[in-house]
Amino acid sequence: MAYKTILNPHNGKLQRISTGGGGSSDVEELNDLTDVYIENVQDGQVLVYNEITDRFENQALDITLEDISIFNEVPTEISSLVYELDHEYVSGTLRVFINGIKELDIIELSANRLQIPYDLEVDDEIEVNYIRSSEVLISSEYIFNEVPTEISALVYETANEYESGTLRVFINGIKEKDINETSTQRFEVPYELSVSDTIELNYIKKSV
Repeated sequence: MAYKTILNPHNGKLQRISTGGGGSSDVEELNDLTDVYIENVQDGQVLVYNEITDRFENQALDITLEDISIFNEVPTEISSLVYELDHEYVSGTLRVFINGIKELDIIELSANRLQIPYDLEVDDEIEVNYIRSSEVLISSEYIFNEVPTEISALVYETANEYESGTLRVFINGIKEKDINETSTQRFEVPYELSVSDTIELNYIKKSV
């Protein structure tokens, strides 16, 4: 049985599939595969399919959280309950705020549409935050919408160590600029949050 290795576009993992026929494989490394070409490997690179050469090649992941994060977008009303976004979003990353309050009962109808639980009045405001779906696969090292652990009135701790400069903090859905990174897993907010305030994070996990 002959096999071919492909990059699954849905989960970003290499997948070995049967192509029929006989034969055996002595593959021990990625570069042994006929449809893969790797040179000068660097930390954080990914395999990207090159249509011209018809093979997968190692390249830098030239994308940041800022490139794919959408904040405070006003969606387009399709009907009384259904709204459409400017981009397709990664399922599970959508956050909807009505009059500044996070709405929990949201239905993801499709890759760029959502449904809210009730009709809005003329003076109501709706905004959305989400991670934009991209042809460049998002690494598992990217953490989205994590709720940090409160250590003290101003200090919070992340579930993982983060790469310095990649931490993005959202208080009540609004990006907070005055954040102090006190360690690779802790940070400080500029003011004490109330019980009703929400805080969520985006960041890149620190490489081991």
